[in-house]
Amino acid sequence: MLVPCALLLALLAAEPPAHGVSLGIGTVSYVSIFSGSPWRPGLDLAYERDLSPRWLLRAGLRAALPSQRTPVPGELYAQLQLRAVLGVWEPAIGPELGVSGLTDLGALPDSLPPELNDLEQLRVSPLYVAIAAAPLRFRLGRFTLSALELHWGTTLVPPGAAVRFHLGFIRVSAGLPP
Repeated sequence: MLVPCALLLALLAAEPPAHGVSLGIGTVSYVSIFSGSPWRPGLDLAYERDLSPRWLLRAGLRAALPSQRTPVPGELYAQLQLRAVLGVWEPAIGPELGVSGLTDLGALPDSLPPELNDLEQLRVSPLYVAIAAAPLRFRLGRFTLSALELHWGTTLVPPGAAVRFHLGFIRVSAGLPP
């Protein structure tokens, strides 16, 4: 009994590594004034680099299943997160900038003219900016577990043409050895 407790204490006291990788599961949706895309579940793979004890840089790729309207169902993104270190609890928040292949708004309601769908879709840029918040983020030595991350943003060209929502269900990060 004493050995597992000592191992757990050593794991919790270990200095977090300077860089690592993470794998997450989440879903993305875009909404405009007339229509919105269905939620697109997918995987998120990222490289993480600690810039300081408080700042984290993350760059990654999100991928969803392809559809007829989204032949490249993925996103490339970069985040800069400010972390609060409160024991094992490390909530984080910061900006995210990316390019998305998931910006299909879906079909308009039948009550609207069909040509409006093409016009609205032309206004939605693949470039986006968002705020990413990870309130349920916990570090256990070289591993970090995060649940219910919320990213809220907009397309960039023109700004506000569509609102972007991303809900990260779970993310597991592992530090890499130096």
